[in-house]
Amino acid sequence: MLNIRSLQIVAAVARLGGFSRAAKEVHAVQSTVSKAVQSVEEYFDIQIFERLQHGVRLTVEGEILCNHAKEILATFTAMQRDAQQMQALQGGELRLGFPPVASGVLFAHSLAQYSKRYPGISIQTQEQGCASLETLVRSGSLELALSLLPVSDDFSWLPIRNEPLLALLPPSFPLEGRSSLKLDDLAHSPFIWFEERFLLNERITALCRQRHFTLKECMRTGQVDFLITLVSSDVGVGLLPRIAVEQRDLPPNIRLALLDEQDLRWQAAIIWRKGRPLSNAAQAWLHLIHETYALPSQGLPPSFDVHRGKE
Repeated sequence: MLNIRSLQIVAAVARLGGFSRAAKEVHAVQSTVSKAVQSVEEYFDIQIFERLQHGVRLTVEGEILCNHAKEILATFTAMQRDAQQMQALQGGELRLGFPPVASGVLFAHSLAQYSKRYPGISIQTQEQGCASLETLVRSGSLELALSLLPVSDDFSWLPIRNEPLLALLPPSFPLEGRSSLKLDDLAHSPFIWFEERFLLNERITALCRQRHFTLKECMRTGQVDFLITLVSSDVGVGLLPRIAVEQRDLPPNIRLALLDEQDLRWQAAIIWRKGRPLSNAAQAWLHLIHETYALPSQGLPPSFDVHRGKE
């Protein structure tokens, strides 16, 4: 049978030039060493060693095979080292996906804390609309991503934030002293949509469909700052979660109104593929987010262990 142990034994015999000396090094009896060498020879149908009076030496074919064995064993040793480092969170990779809306406010500090705790872990991030991020999580290109609830049944999720939306209104919009609006109040104004693959678009469209009206599309963008500039330039109306607006200095000619719609809120959650084991790096990220936001245990998926960060 061909396995790592048999290759290790063959390499030891080749290096030490004898079965008995190799047996001492690999902590096995000589018969075990002989059987291991024989199994490799039978597997490849070649003779690896030429038996001498006081030991062995490699045949031409055996030398070629041993060179390959050394490469395989070096790779296996590297795999063991990397696995140990990942288990101890001293190495590995964390692959995260964020939408452009509010992710900096939510996660910049947490990413800095994670880097300090686990400096050996490489953090790889992608910034796209939530629908695109969900596709990447399904494919395994990302382990974790921020998306909007509700999510499909093939995801597990950890709720992060439930925010109302604010309407960003240009100077020409007839606000008439109101502090809140319904979505219907925006039906007659040019509307700035997000780019395709943004789930917020789907949520807005679904509510419009229920109310039997459509919003007038005037432009699309995937960037919050550009949307704000378009509103300030009187191009149209935009919607953003409150968290994306409250820490910004908006142009003075933009008015804000709360969108009074309980069925249309920015409900953000970290998602991962249900049933797929998470790396130690990803588990550590979930644990840190739970710690940072002091999330209640009942808000976690049932299979998530808060203290160990494992499913």
